Amino acid sequence: RRPARCRSNLLRVLTVNLLSVMLSSVALSHAPAAVLAQRASSRGSGVPRKTNGLGRAARGVGGRGLTGDASPRRTVAAAAAAVAPPDWATLDALTAPVDVGGYNIRPQQVPSSSTDPSLPTSADSTTAKRVLLYRDTNAWCPYCERVWLALHEKGVPFDTVFIDLRNKPLWYLDMVPSALVPAVKIDGELVYESRDILLAIEHAFPHSDGFPPLLPPAGTAERTRVEGLMDLADDAQGVGRVGFGFLLGGGFGGPRDESKVPELRVAFEESLRNFEAALAGAPGGGPFLGGAAPSLADIMLTPQLSRFAANMPAFRGFDMRAHPEFPRVAAWYKALEARPAYAAVRADPGTHNATARTMFRMKPVEGAAVEGMGAGAGEAGAGEAARKLVMNYDAVVADVVKNAGIVVSGSDAAAAAAEVHAAVDVALRSLAARLAAQAGIEAAPVEAGPPPAINLRANPPAAEEKAARARAAAVSAATWAFIRQRISAPRDMSGAGAAALRAAALTALAELDF
Repeated sequence: RRPARCRSNLLRVLTVNLLSVMLSSVALSHAPAAVLAQRASSRGSGVPRKTNGLGRAARGVGGRGLTGDASPRRTVAAAAAAVAPPDWATLDALTAPVDVGGYNIRPQQVPSSSTDPSLPTSADSTTAKRVLLYRDTNAWCPYCERVWLALHEKGVPFDTVFIDLRNKPLWYLDMVPSALVPAVKIDGELVYESRDILLAIEHAFPHSDGFPPLLPPAGTAERTRVEGLMDLADDAQGVGRVGFGFLLGGGFGGPRDESKVPELRVAFEESLRNFEAALAGAPGGGPFLGGAAPSLADIMLTPQLSRFAANMPAFRGFDMRAHPEFPRVAAWYKALEARPAYAAVRADPGTHNATARTMFRMKPVEGAAVEGMGAGAGEAGAGEAARKLVMNYDAVVADVVKNAGIVVSGSDAAAAAAEVHAAVDVALRSLAARLAAQAGIEAAPVEAGPPPAINLRANPPAAEEKAARARAAAVSAATWAFIRQRISAPRDMSGAGAAALRAAALTALAELDF
């Protein structure tokens, strides 16, 4: 693959991976958004593994299902535009009223931010709260998600210590016999394995103390039914295990055989029939296995079924939410998405499908939509994305400069690096302003002066300015393409926020001018 090149006597920016794709898109800036999305993201290989700024991202998200914001606003790099976006201080003041809950910045830590209250990754981290949760840095672990969701569903205050699964601390390996995540300390007592943790939380925070119950009363037939469904969640014949077999074309972690996919689909459909029947047998007919509210059986199934809702249509062309044979399954999803606790831990389809492509080397079926969010990715998601981008802008700017594939060289490397840093900064401010405007927060544009004079004897002033505009536009393209690939929900923000950010970045790319 040839990298695109932008040259001057002062600066040569070698653009690789995402930028090489985006420069071809810039030349077609009036092409349909779906075409731009596919070009912008279908070749996303080589994303660095080290987590910085927005963190580690899965590679390659196809974008055919997302057309982005249809707003007529044009967002271009400041060096190429008549106006510049507001500065970070102004954006901070504008977005300050947006409620982002317990979101906090973690300077010089992995990850660089957290959607829940968190502590440093250290054996010495302690909390005055009754629960300390140890979970993965990327928020991809489905077993961590079970515990995380249960804590939110019950309203239990907790703090989080993040564990890098690629580099687990020795103190964690010594502390947890299984060496796996999740683990918790409840009133100082260590519990590990997700099912055991869920039961321990239910015991420590009972209904009698005002916490919503996730299990029926002990000794009842309904308790026995729900506990049996909990067993089924991890059973080899359960909807989760059978579903992964169908998705991957074989057993989880085992050899793949695409010739077996038709029979694996039949098995998955049968497991969905069993799930449909279990929902029909719930008190009041559902919508959850626990009746009107989720049970621990619902909590245990949620991470798997959330992934299937995104992965199955994208990689197997199978949409179980729209399947006429499974109306109660569709109602279960709808009810789940109305729960505030689920919104706190929910990923967007773009994240789920990027993860599947990275971890399992999955390829989307022709014409599949692998992004998008549906309901919930509107103004609230845009406001959240704007606020979190503004709060964490230092780390995000540094991440783009370091990892977006923009290589700086030239006779004055320091000046070249400063020019790239400034262009990235403007592009991110432009994106934050776009998201804020989507959320109904607008600021008066700031008049932009001409780009800084560059003393190049070889080029007349008009050529210098044109070259500066082209460089700024190229860096903007790289920035927006990288960010829409890099964002990961719910690690960086909610699923609705991530979907809004991807859409805004795609629209900015489609509207980019030199």
